[in-house]
Amino acid sequence: MNHEYHVMENPEGSWEIKTSRNCTGRRYGTQRDAVIAARKALSNKGGGEVVVHGRDGRIRDRDTVFASRSADSFGSP
Repeated sequence: MNHEYHVMENPEGSWEIKTSRNCTGRRYGTQRDAVIAARKALSNKGGGEVVVHGRDGRIRDRDTVFASRSADSFGSP
């Protein structure tokens, strides 16, 4: 679990997800939508940390996300 995604406001006022490599992806209209997308992406990647920044850029919240459990992980008949 070494992935870390930062949810940050960009200069245009929308929200985006940045990775440790400073890559940006899709932009979201609300911070909440960006956080939901970051949690889902991390869950699918095996887990990690979502770091949420406020409009001032300061960290306002952190959330540990665990890997999603697929049906295959429990052994299909």
